[in-house]
Amino acid sequence: MRALVTILLLFSFAGCNSQNRAPKVFCDKTLFELGVVESGKETKVECVIRNIGTGSLVISHINSSCKCARTSISKSEIPSDHQSVIDIVVDSSRNGPGEAKLSIFTNDPKTPVLPIVVKFTVGKRIAFGRVRLDALTLSTGEKGTQEFPIFSDDLQLEIDTAIKSQTPEIVSKVSIVDGIGRIEFDSEAIPSGFYEGLLVIQTKSGEELSSIPWVVKVVGAMAVVPQEIFASKKNRSESIIQMVVEGAQLAPLTIERRDGTELKFEVLKKEKEMVLLELKLPEDFVDESFVVRSGSLHSTIQVTWTD
Repeated sequence: MRALVTILLLFSFAGCNSQNRAPKVFCDKTLFELGVVESGKETKVECVIRNIGTGSLVISHINSSCKCARTSISKSEIPSDHQSVIDIVVDSSRNGPGEAKLSIFTNDPKTPVLPIVVKFTVGKRIAFGRVRLDALTLSTGEKGTQEFPIFSDDLQLEIDTAIKSQTPEIVSKVSIVDGIGRIEFDSEAIPSGFYEGLLVIQTKSGEELSSIPWVVKVVGAMAVVPQEIFASKKNRSESIIQMVVEGAQLAPLTIERRDGTELKFEVLKKEKEMVLLELKLPEDFVDESFVVRSGSLHSTIQVTWTD
């Protein structure tokens, strides 16, 4: 009986000793935010994995959520109180924001999978003096934004207001967020016309590095006269309408049914942003309205049937 108790105690001690010798993975940094990385160049970060347990830690494999990052490890088996280094190389072949979610598989009974996240934005180094933003067209009261990549963590944007005195009124904000330059426009209460200016790129100490010209065209609201027409279903010859469209953009003028199909019309006269047109409603037209469009502007015309 005494021998049996001794054997049981030995097995119990061996089991406890085995549990106490379990590995334990530790990583003091599981989120890497790299900011902007330069397009076409490799960016490498080191992720240090430590074994703070008493048993040997084994890293069996590493999975990545995308092909934007590749990894290599200095050693896959880590003794107690030792460490290994995982090199993470970011692929910067595609511009824009990127994120790699890595899964590190271990024999730690409490942490079999250790997650690591790498965030970055790929940008191009600015070709100073050669960057130009495309012209932007806004309707009165409309807001707009233009963005472009910047490679630097130590730059700021300023607006050069010397070109036109109206510049501060239409530019509402400039900023750099995660390596992306951003200029925001607001045409509220801005008269129709062309507005241009310079976006100055400088260091935070005030040293000017480059400037980017921008152009914004503001067009007024489109007015159509009349806003309501009267038509006869029985006598279609009376359903010939003449309308004046003011404020039309350079984009083609179209007239559409409620289902989006276009109605044919004839332009009788055109002067700058004023168009005089004639529209004959087709036999199958029974809608209560139609839409006149020019670019981003539109106006809905109501139809009242007299029979």
